[in-house]
Amino acid sequence: ATKGDWMYENETFTPGHEYMINVYLITEDGYEFAYTTKDYENATVATVNGNMAEVEIWSGYWASQREVEYTFTCEKKDVSTVMIYGLDAPRAGEHPDYTATVAYPELYQIDPNYAGTNGIVWYDSQGNMLFPEDTFVQGEKYRVEIKIVPVSVGGTNVCQFIQPVVAYVSNTQVVPNGDWDSVTGNANALYVLYTFPEGAAAPVIPAHTPGDVNNDGDINVRDLGLLQQYLNDYDVTLNLDAADVTGDGDVNVRDYGLLQQYLNDYDVELK
Repeated sequence: ATKGDWMYENETFTPGHEYMINVYLITEDGYEFAYTTKDYENATVATVNGNMAEVEIWSGYWASQREVEYTFTCEKKDVSTVMIYGLDAPRAGEHPDYTATVAYPELYQIDPNYAGTNGIVWYDSQGNMLFPEDTFVQGEKYRVEIKIVPVSVGGTNVCQFIQPVVAYVSNTQVVPNGDWDSVTGNANALYVLYTFPEGAAAPVIPAHTPGDVNNDGDINVRDLGLLQQYLNDYDVTLNLDAADVTGDGDVNVRDYGLLQQYLNDYDVELK
């Protein structure tokens, strides 16, 4: 009704706009719609969702057909729970993660313009802000601040936050405490602060480094020589997972050839 356009199944409603529906009704056999006996005017009363609606005679069939017309106003969706997913917990030696998502992106989103870091800010236990090039320290506690805002369509927010809002970060509810954890804001913006209680975890040490056949932390000709001895049936000890540089599940001359190419600076990938 706001724009005077038809609505189709693949379209979405815009908050603040009015939408008119027309429902066409017919009677079952043997029944008629009510009308006044005095002047044969339409006397049928209709409601839509409990609200009074307009009723008109449809196409002149005064006894058996009626058209019901009602106008809705599209209201903002009330949101009292927000859920944030995909944020990597702090791990020693790794950089802060700025790539979280939300449960209902059609309603609300992480503010991409907040703080210049995709709406996500990291702090250490002393309250110092981290930067993307910083790395976590094992055992140190870190908190994250995330700004959530409604999605806007045509300049109008599609939702509003109803306080108090319950927030979850990676399936863990944010509970206000002495570590600054809180969920604050208003109808148009929400600030979620959450502290990872366990501190930064130990770094992930890979089970093997492809090509480091002797597990000395380096890939060089000693690894190639050890692999050659193994393939020639010498009684040697080596990391078979690291030796399978082709990633085909077997250690053979193809692995030897690929490792030799790698050491000769060919553009090859060890798996």
